[in-house]
Amino acid sequence: MARRQNDRAKMARRQNGRVKMARRQNDRAKMARRQNDRAKMARRQNDRAKMARRQNDRSKMARRQNDRAKMARRQNGRAKMARRQNDRAKMARRQNGRVKMARRQNDRAKIARRQNGRAKMARRQNGRVKMHGTKTAALKWHGAKTTALKWHGAKTTALKWHGAKTAALKWHSAKLSPTGISA
Repeated sequence: MARRQNDRAKMARRQNGRVKMARRQNDRAKMARRQNDRAKMARRQNDRAKMARRQNDRSKMARRQNDRAKMARRQNGRAKMARRQNDRAKMARRQNGRVKMARRQNDRAKIARRQNGRAKMARRQNGRVKMHGTKTAALKWHGAKTTALKWHGAKTTALKWHGAKTAALKWHSAKLSPTGISA
């Protein structure tokens, strides 16, 4: 009986040892599973962080691209403004050229009008000489060779120097030198 009891105790101890070993193995397996779960959670967290970093990088790239596009639009706006300013300056230069040409044309017209006025005055003067003979000292003293004097007056040196005293000049109311002859 004692031997049987000892055998049963021995068997119980062995069984307890096996149970203890199994419990330890179960505990190690549980710890391993927990460690695996932690590793899996860490990997997932790392993946989420990696995805977040990638998303941030994409957002940063998009912001940079938007900034470049904004700067390009601003530069295009400045270029457009510069072109408009250049066009306005070109139009102003053309207008100034037209104004300058108009001023020159007006000046030429003014000079032509003055010249026409001088020509008209000369024609009137010639007409007076033609009708009335020598009234100027220049013609009286220096010899008139114009049509007026050829038709109405003195062709000789005597008359050129001393003034016309002929009936022709009397007839045409020439103002003579003081000799008592009057028209």
